[in-house]
Amino acid sequence: MKHYEIPVVATGGVINGEDVIEMTMVGAQAVGVCTAPLLQGLSWFKKCEMQTERWLEKHQLTSLDEIRGLALRFLPFEDRKIQLEFHFDPKQCTLCGLCEKVCPYNAREVVPSDEEDGPVQLKWSKNDCRLCGLCAEVCKTGALSIENWPPNKGVFAP
Repeated sequence: MKHYEIPVVATGGVINGEDVIEMTMVGAQAVGVCTAPLLQGLSWFKKCEMQTERWLEKHQLTSLDEIRGLALRFLPFEDRKIQLEFHFDPKQCTLCGLCEKVCPYNAREVVPSDEEDGPVQLKWSKNDCRLCGLCAEVCKTGALSIENWPPNKGVFAP
């Protein structure tokens, strides 16, 4: 199951129990989370555990070990890393600052205009940014978005 004979700790994009299932199916021995409990509170852990247990029961399974690595044979081996491309529309920005608040790298800064009707600016430090996309994920107005995500829509479609 382990392609490189080392344990895998999966992180990134874990929002619910199904994400835990997916991470396990691609070989994760452990799943790390950050954003979901930050946004939803510590009760997220119990909620996620219950979702995971319900999924296992629905599929007549008793343990995550039964599905660990199951999807590996379906994954392509070529490296398909992409550089996220962000788009900012200052007309949609409400200056809520949430993109700034959730950035663990302090790579974003919302700057109001000096002029009364001037455009808002979103400063971005490419050196500090780790391209997690959380800033765009939490933008409720769509002022900040990722243009090239998800990549290759339908890659695993039959």
